[in-house]
Amino acid sequence: MQTDFSWNDEVGVVVVKDVAATAVYTNDANQVVIRQKGTQDGGDVMVVLPALYVPFLIDALQQELDDFNVIDEETTS
Repeated sequence: MQTDFSWNDEVGVVVVKDVAATAVYTNDANQVVIRQKGTQDGGDVMVVLPALYVPFLIDALQQELDDFNVIDEETTS
Protein backbone atom coordinates (compact mmCIF):
# COMPACT_ATOMS: atom_id res chain seq x y z
CA MET A 1 0.00 0.00 0.00
CA GLN A 2 1.37 3.38 -1.02
CA THR A 3 1.54 5.81 1.92
CA ASP A 4 3.45 8.70 0.35
CA PHE A 5 0.72 9.66 -2.11
CA SER A 6 0.92 12.88 -4.14
CA TRP A 7 -1.65 14.24 -6.61
CA ASN A 8 1.31 15.61 -8.61
CA ASP A 9 2.88 12.17 -9.00
CA GLU A 10 3.84 11.46 -12.60
CA VAL A 11 3.98 7.67 -12.13
CA GLY A 12 0.50 7.18 -13.54
CA VAL A 13 -1.34 6.53 -10.28
CA VAL A 14 -3.93 9.23 -11.01
CA VAL A 15 -6.06 7.72 -13.76
CA VAL A 16 -8.66 10.50 -14.18
CA LYS A 17 -7.50 14.08 -13.97
CA ASP A 18 -9.77 17.08 -13.46
CA VAL A 19 -12.30 17.56 -16.23
CA ALA A 20 -14.49 20.63 -16.42
CA ALA A 21 -18.24 20.09 -16.51
CA THR A 22 -19.39 20.09 -20.14
CA ALA A 23 -22.85 20.80 -21.54
CA VAL A 24 -24.25 20.47 -25.05
CA TYR A 25 -27.48 22.24 -26.01
CA THR A 26 -29.17 24.25 -28.75
CA ASN A 27 -29.82 27.98 -28.41
CA ASP A 28 -32.68 30.10 -29.76
CA ALA A 29 -30.81 30.65 -33.03
CA ASN A 30 -30.83 26.87 -33.73
CA GLN A 31 -27.11 26.65 -33.06
CA VAL A 32 -25.42 23.88 -31.14
CA VAL A 33 -23.49 25.10 -28.11
CA ILE A 34 -20.71 23.09 -26.47
CA ARG A 35 -19.96 24.79 -23.17
CA GLN A 36 -17.40 24.04 -20.48
CA LYS A 37 -17.60 25.43 -16.98
CA GLY A 38 -14.95 28.07 -16.48
CA THR A 39 -12.62 28.51 -13.57
CA GLN A 40 -13.27 31.01 -10.82
CA ASP A 41 -10.89 33.39 -12.63
CA GLY A 42 -12.56 33.17 -16.03
CA GLY A 43 -15.84 32.64 -17.76
CA ASP A 44 -17.18 29.57 -19.48
CA VAL A 45 -15.60 28.40 -22.72
CA MET A 46 -18.05 27.94 -25.59
CA VAL A 47 -18.05 26.62 -29.12
CA VAL A 48 -21.14 27.69 -31.08
CA LEU A 49 -21.93 26.37 -34.53
CA PRO A 50 -24.96 26.08 -36.78
CA ALA A 51 -26.79 22.78 -36.29
CA LEU A 52 -26.21 22.11 -39.99
CA TYR A 53 -22.52 21.41 -39.25
CA VAL A 54 -23.03 18.98 -36.35
CA PRO A 55 -22.74 15.85 -38.55
CA PHE A 56 -19.36 17.11 -39.82
CA LEU A 57 -18.23 17.71 -36.24
CA ILE A 58 -19.34 14.24 -35.19
CA ASP A 59 -17.51 12.68 -38.15
CA ALA A 60 -14.32 14.58 -37.30
CA LEU A 61 -14.54 13.61 -33.63
CA GLN A 62 -15.11 9.97 -34.55
CA GLN A 63 -12.08 10.04 -36.86
CA GLU A 64 -9.94 11.49 -34.08
CA LEU A 65 -11.17 8.81 -31.68
CA ASP A 66 -10.50 6.06 -34.23
CA ASP A 67 -6.98 7.43 -34.84
CA PHE A 68 -6.36 7.63 -31.09
CA ASN A 69 -7.51 4.04 -30.59
CA VAL A 70 -5.13 2.84 -33.34
CA ILE A 71 -2.24 4.68 -31.69
CA ASP A 72 -3.24 3.36 -28.24
CA GLU A 73 -3.42 -0.23 -29.54
CA GLU A 74 0.02 0.12 -31.15
CA THR A 75 1.63 1.36 -27.93
CA THR A 76 0.07 -1.35 -25.74
CA SER A 77 0.97 -4.26 -28.04
